[in-house]
Formats: sequence, structure tokens, C-alpha cells
Amino acid sequence: MEHLNKGVATLFLRAETWECDFNGHWNTRYYCKAFQNAASVAATLGDVRMSLEKRQMRFHSELKGGYPIIIRSFNTTTQTGEPVIAHIMLRYGRLVATAVDYGSPINPALSHLTTDEATLALPRGITTPDIAPWDPIAKGSLIYELGPVIAEDLSPEGELHFWQGVTRLAQASHHHDLDFGFTLELMEQDHIGRMLAEMRYTKLGSVQAGDFLRIASHMYHAKGKAFYTAHMLYTHRGAPVAMFDLCTLAVDMQARRATDLPDFVFARLSEH
Repeated sequence: MEHLNKGVATLFLRAETWECDFNGHWNTRYYCKAFQNAASVAATLGDVRMSLEKRQMRFHSELKGGYPIIIRSFNTTTQTGEPVIAHIMLRYGRLVATAVDYGSPINPALSHLTTDEATLALPRGITTPDIAPWDPIAKGSLIYELGPVIAEDLSPEGELHFWQGVTRLAQASHHHDLDFGFTLELMEQDHIGRMLAEMRYTKLGSVQAGDFLRIASHMYHAKGKAFYTAHMLYTHRGAPVAMFDLCTLAVDMQARRATDLPDFVFARLSEH
């Protein structure tokens, strides 16, 4: 773990209380916003072009309001030798979350991690090929309306901010998981909840202010303590914008540990 504390610091921040969710933990969208800001700083320090075509994130521990955060960034390579940029989020020097950016050039401002040293950042739960866009109607996907894109959702280059895409994802995935059984009542009465463990983002297209967005969602795999869902963000014109591939754990909310999936997860999976 010590080697993860020696990279170039690309962002200092704290988890704000008003950024925490109904569990009292820092909301996923703010992890994503922080990683995007760190990636921007890293690109500026190295005077390289930042291109976010694909990002994979892993969540290792939770943050509460007031916790201090440092992100350190590194050059590294995947198990197949592909160069990537790894961003490591730390609290008091301990690992919180990681993000791996694909398609970016080697950054001369950053130090290097070997593949073995970067193991905790590299993909673990989601290692299958990228999921291709699908026809939501033909597949019978659940579809969630997410409203219009406004100018504030867009970067200076005119692209949808990564974390704004994740904000839409969070709204849709919350409804999706509630639809098949992960209700707030289940969490309050039986103390069974869920926690995002890993997320893969793939850019599929662009949007402009005034576009209306939807997400089509379905579960495609479940085993042991984890279930896997795909969420395709697309416009009312039918143009795909992004794919989000999630690995989510069932959690015993009292012990704060992963637990076996409830039967209703497998019941939903059998419907597809």
C-alpha cells in the first residue's frame, strides 16, 4: 500500500455532508466528479490531451462527510500490456477507490506503477468484453426517462460531463434495483442493502443541450454475493451516449459486509 502514497497528487478535497446519500455515505457521483477533476489536473501537468473513452472504477471503502481525500495518479499497464492512467483515491493514506482511464497517452508528469503494484486498481469483477448497444424495446428492457440535457451538463468541449452521466445512471439504477426487490423497506426491516463494487463506463456518442435522455437497464448475471447490470444511456432520437456496466454487492447493513444474494435477484435474472 505504501507505493500508492508516492504518486503525484492530482487532487485534494473532502467529502461534504450535503454530498452524502440516504445511507450517510459519499454519493457515487462525487467520487466520479473527483476522479474527473484529478484526470484533468494530471493531463494539464503533463501537457497531454485528455480523452475519456473508457473508465473503470473500483470502490474499496466508504466515505462520510468531513473525510479528507487525496487522489494520486500514475502511469501503469493492464495485464495485457495496454498503457493506462490509474487514479488512486486515499483517506489518511488508506485506499478508498480507484479509476483506470483507457486511451490516454503516457503522461510524462506521472510516476509509474508496475502491473502488480496496480492490482487493486485494475479490473477484477468486470472483465468481460464491452457490452454493445441493444434495442431496448426488442429486449424488453426497463426504460427510465431522465429529462433534458442543459448547458451546465456539458464540458467546454461540448461533451456530457462524466459525472453528469453518472448522475443519470444513479437515478435509473436506483429505480431498477428497487423494481426487483432492493427496497428501502428491505434495508430497514431486514438490514439487507446493496453497494456498488465496480463500474465500467464506455463512451458511445455525444449530446447537445436540449437533448432528452433515457436509460435502458437489465440484469445479465448474478452469482454468490454479486449481481451485474447494464445501463445504456441514449437520447430520444435513439442515439447511444454511454454504457455503464455495474457489479453490485448485496450487503448486510449491520455488519457492513457482503452477503449472499436474496432469492429475488435470481428470480429476476430467470425472467431474461
